[in-house]
Amino acid sequence: MSEYKTPLRFVTIKVAHYGDVLSDFTSRRRTVLLLPQLSLVNDYSYMTLQLIPSKDVEVREFLDMSRSYADVKYAEVLSLPGLPQFLMVIKRNYGVLKALHRVGGAKIGPVTVMRGFKYFPAFIPYDSKVRLVKYVRSFSPCDVDVKILEQATRVKSFLTIPSLSDHELYVLRVAYEEGYFEWPRKVRLEDLAIKLGVSKTTVAEHLRRALKKLLNAYITASTFTGLR
Repeated sequence: MSEYKTPLRFVTIKVAHYGDVLSDFTSRRRTVLLLPQLSLVNDYSYMTLQLIPSKDVEVREFLDMSRSYADVKYAEVLSLPGLPQFLMVIKRNYGVLKALHRVGGAKIGPVTVMRGFKYFPAFIPYDSKVRLVKYVRSFSPCDVDVKILEQATRVKSFLTIPSLSDHELYVLRVAYEEGYFEWPRKVRLEDLAIKLGVSKTTVAEHLRRALKKLLNAYITASTFTGLR
């Protein structure tokens, strides 16, 4: 039996949806939106979202703005003590995930939104570029600008695990193993401090630094091309 193989290429899909709250918000404010989780369920996008910088005024403005859009079903802050503010947003899907599924591609890593454009890192079949653009345009409920940005450097250089200090890695590992990042949380920050034999402030600071390095690596991986 012959084996069928489709060569893949690593690309970034650069999209502006005119009339979508994510594109509109970042075109008005010098804020980056990071979407570490994005799923398609029954024509709705379920996402966790972080604003960078994550300031209360920007978070409130984004929530107020998103709630004024008819296609946003849900938008609330996820309160996670000791960690940056994340938002849970459920909104109408604008077609990129559907288009990727149609051509047999897959999103990899987080999506970022900045200056009005969304950046989707993805693997797609080598000969699907034209069809992907066509599907993104046809699935979008609004005017859309879409480009496929290809990368010339080896992929792995953008996916390198950031260097964490021994303390940062140890605290992050213990927090993960103890269920600190589960929902609902299985251990409190105070309990982690007791287990590690350090202050609550020290634990929070090690977690903050480690997570910031990881987030920076993801942002770089998903916006490495086409940006200045």
